[in-house]
Amino acid sequence: MIPLNPIEFARAVGRIIKALLTGKKLIVTHEVARCRAETCQERDGDCYEGSTGQCRLCSCFTGPKVWLATESCPRGLWKRALLKTQHLG
Repeated sequence: MIPLNPIEFARAVGRIIKALLTGKKLIVTHEVARCRAETCQERDGDCYEGSTGQCRLCSCFTGPKVWLATESCPRGLWKRALLKTQHLG
């Protein structure tokens, strides 16, 4: 298991609280979450640790993170994958 980065975790909690207080969207659609999860899983051994379900860059557990509208991939891969999916669909 990759030790959680306490600073990154605190930042993520702060983004969630800010979204809740300002009435912004907190949860993404099933399609977006699926696309994000697949993007991570395709990089097992690179920036994703499949045995624990964690990102090797930020140490987050991607299972819950892929559902949060406040979160993003440290490498920007989620945005690129979603744009590619939208162009194909």
